[in-house]
Amino acid sequence: MEDLQRQIAEAPARKQEQLKRQHTEIMRRHEQTRGSDFFSSIPDKRYQYNSSMAATPRGRRKGEKRAAQYQFIALMVLLLIAIFFVLKMLPW
Repeated sequence: MEDLQRQIAEAPARKQEQLKRQHTEIMRRHEQTRGSDFFSSIPDKRYQYNSSMAATPRGRRKGEKRAAQYQFIALMVLLLIAIFFVLKMLPW
């Protein structure tokens, strides 16, 4: 009975020690894979001007190319309709 009482009394301390060991193991693995100052070593690129990125825009995707083609065709059709009506209104 005394042994069980002692185990019950020591349980919270053992749990805290187990949690501390788990935490240190996780941190050790994290430092091995990422480096100890991983988050502080990430450069903040939000306020940097990258001239090479600004000079070379990314290519259009397939859907964007098709949309640009449809816009061009629609513009040409509207232009032809406008020219037709202007020519029809002129007195020949």
